[in-house]
Order: sequence, then C-alpha cells, then structure tokens
Amino acid sequence: MRLDKTVGSGLPGLAHQQGSQERLPYVLVGLQPMNGQYVPAEASQLVVDRRIVGSVTSSCFSPALDRSVALALVSPAFAKAERVVSFRRSDGQLEPAGVMPTLTQVDPEGRRLRV
Repeated sequence: MRLDKTVGSGLPGLAHQQGSQERLPYVLVGLQPMNGQYVPAEASQLVVDRRIVGSVTSSCFSPALDRSVALALVSPAFAKAERVVSFRRSDGQLEPAGVMPTLTQVDPEGRRLRV
C-alpha cells in the first residue's frame, strides 16, 4: 500500500511502522501442548494471565513423536524455553503448552538428515 493515498484503513498503522525503527515484536518458537493429543487450530490465540501474547502459525500431530507440535509467533518476553503459555480453544477453554528450546522438535542435532 502506498502511503501517499488519502483513504485506507491500514494507513495510520503503516505510517507509524514506517516512521519507527522497531521490528515486529514477535519471535517464532516451537510449542508442545501439555496434552499431546490436542492439536491447536492454526491462528489460535496464545494467552498468559488472560493477556494475548501470540498466535499459532502451524500445528500438526507428529507420528515420530507420537504427540502434537506447533509453531507460533509470540512476544519476546514469552519466547524463553520452558515458559508456559496457553492455547485459547474455540470453546474458550485454555490448553497449556511449553515453549521449546529450539524450533526443531524431532531431530535438533540434524542426525537423521545426514544419513
């Protein structure tokens, strides 16, 4: 979107972002739901103390781990390994999940890749 337009719902936000030197305030992290059978819906909100701290970018059930895994964008303060955040389910209930130390959850050292 060009900033020289006179009409547009996103213009104030884009103008602010262009004038700011800050980057987007989110970090990509790996998550493991405490309930390994629960696969969160993509775009599910992540909350801590009723405050939204991020959202799920992708999720699936991993046959290699026999549990669900997810990736999410979260505020940097909540991107620390072993931090607990909660998925907000469509029925409003919360499902806790742990932030993983790496994005790779099956083969962090890359051993399976180098066969």
